[in-house]
Amino acid sequence: MATADQIPAKDSSSEIDVNRTSEPDCGSSDSPSQSLDHSWSWRQFATFCGSGLLMVAAFLDPGNLEADIQVGAKTGFALLWWVALVTLICGTSFQCLSGRLGLVTGKDLARHCGERWPRVTCWFLWVMLELAIVAVDIQETIGSAQALFMLSNGQIPLWAGCIIVSFSAFILLMLERFGTRLLEALFGSIIALMGVSMAVNFFRSGVPAKEVALGLFRPTLPAGSIGPAVGTLGALVMPYNLFFHSAVVGSRRPNPPTPGSLRGVLRYLRLETVMVLLLAFLINMCVICVFAQGFYGTDQEIGLLAAGDLLADKFGQEFKVFWAVGLLASGQAIALVSQTNNSFDRLNQMLNVVQSVLLPFAIIPPMLCLQLIHMAGNREVMGPPGAFATACWLNSFCSMVAVALAAINGYFLVTFRQENLPDGTGVMVGWGFLMAAYYCAIACIAIGPERLDLWTTPYLHRARGSVKKASCATVRVAGGVAVWVKGINWRDPESLLEVHI
Repeated sequence: MATADQIPAKDSSSEIDVNRTSEPDCGSSDSPSQSLDHSWSWRQFATFCGSGLLMVAAFLDPGNLEADIQVGAKTGFALLWWVALVTLICGTSFQCLSGRLGLVTGKDLARHCGERWPRVTCWFLWVMLELAIVAVDIQETIGSAQALFMLSNGQIPLWAGCIIVSFSAFILLMLERFGTRLLEALFGSIIALMGVSMAVNFFRSGVPAKEVALGLFRPTLPAGSIGPAVGTLGALVMPYNLFFHSAVVGSRRPNPPTPGSLRGVLRYLRLETVMVLLLAFLINMCVICVFAQGFYGTDQEIGLLAAGDLLADKFGQEFKVFWAVGLLASGQAIALVSQTNNSFDRLNQMLNVVQSVLLPFAIIPPMLCLQLIHMAGNREVMGPPGAFATACWLNSFCSMVAVALAAINGYFLVTFRQENLPDGTGVMVGWGFLMAAYYCAIACIAIGPERLDLWTTPYLHRARGSVKKASCATVRVAGGVAVWVKGINWRDPESLLEVHI
């Protein structure tokens, strides 16, 4: 349990009075509010809501729209069940655990890792997550630039749109100075605008309800769907979002953080997470269904920019406008500039896969060791003793999801080599070495860097002792050789045969 001086300061506009009760002295150790759950309050729940809007934006960025396009155009309605599973089951489980860790301990996931892991491991994990964040930023910036290009009928080129979007990032950062509530309200408005735009296209495109129902409740995996499925997984469950959510809920942590008040906000956290992720799923489903209805079976290469023109040709010009508005709303303002529009469509699909491949570095450690699941299930970390540690069944479920994710990524890496790389022994050996290194890194982090350090320390001490003894022996031998060489009379050949000690 974090001490009072470790609890981050909270914005007064987002302070939640979860300790209001008829019992006096809520902070006393004898107060019943510390052992009993607080009753439900819709007013307090409404006050709590807001941080989920910041978290769910990662489920609705241009990378997700690109993944939705590929799922709808290449697999039709067949993968709707997969999107629902990833968003509502996997996403809800991981994000609830992330928020739970931040609310109970008062520290975000990154801080826990920095305090408990060796510095080398922290640097390695930081590099992996930075790569994932760069992949997201490229999608967000260029996706928004493409939306500006469509809305302006080509008057704003992509490079100018990237600059505009980059400058808007600083405006969003400045808004945070006025309080988190303003930022949350802005994100809520953006998500609402995006939802309305995508819903209009959904209802006007004539999507058959029967096909949607079959896609949701009849799990199938058609040929050629592995790539879109893996891309969807990487686009929906962001690696950095697990760290981000544990930090943004800090403003909702009660003060003082009594057991009763924490139980109250944890109930609010779970409901808010389910609600915002359900909204994210509905928006993504609308995009998938529109492109499944219009372009499934056409074998067309569709990207974010080409999607607007194709929608206009298929359904009408107003579909392009609503698509561009939704795309612009989904784009997060990040100052990064990348490639031009034709190459970006292919790059965007690969970036989603990159995030999926990098995801185990953020999920497997939580599942099996010291990150999210390990810390959320640690009775010492989630104090008071064991009060907020997660149940074994939830730890087991998330661990199985993480193992399945690593297996899916392995299958994709194998098929990617077969389809995109030339045959040859050198290529196979090199690719096999990279896959082995990838899974070794996952295994090391999954076991736990601090646990590996504990296991290997005795062997390292022995190795250091052996090296030290060998070094001393080498020095003694070298000294003897030097004395022998020095004592030789090089003018007398017979002295070369003498042994000098």
